[in-house]
Amino acid sequence: MDDTSPITLDEAARLYTEEGWTLRRLAPRAGCAHQTLHTRLRNAGVTMRTLNAPRAKRLPEAKREQIRQELRRQPIATWVARSTGVCAPSVRALAAEDGTALADGRLWSPVDRPLVVAMRGDGMTIHEIARRTGWHWNTIWRTLDRAGLTRRIARRATA
Repeated sequence: MDDTSPITLDEAARLYTEEGWTLRRLAPRAGCAHQTLHTRLRNAGVTMRTLNAPRAKRLPEAKREQIRQELRRQPIATWVARSTGVCAPSVRALAAEDGTALADGRLWSPVDRPLVVAMRGDGMTIHEIARRTGWHWNTIWRTLDRAGLTRRIARRATA
């Protein structure tokens, strides 16, 4: 790697093997594409993870404990994944290992249109409503669009 890279190849190898970082997460810090980083690490003798090895089993114990704490606070895989920086399948795999039951992230099924409209009326953004209800932001947007509440705010021209 060149001298302008924020991390060295050795540091990338350590983060990949010991901390469980993904190549896509490491690549920007290494200053190259994730495919290039994969090749460089493999050529340096690092044993690369395979698709058949579930990532949840490779996570360091500190990260696994962080995920467990989040699961106790809110047992919704996608929310825990977002807050801990891992993927939802890893959260689900760890929950299954521990025997933790997961809740459905969608609190209202189907979308409770009057509630979503009321939340928007209270000044909440589409993304805030999505986080609170567990529905994808696009589902909230479509619900509000049907209610005529997706008026776009014109951006001011910069001078």
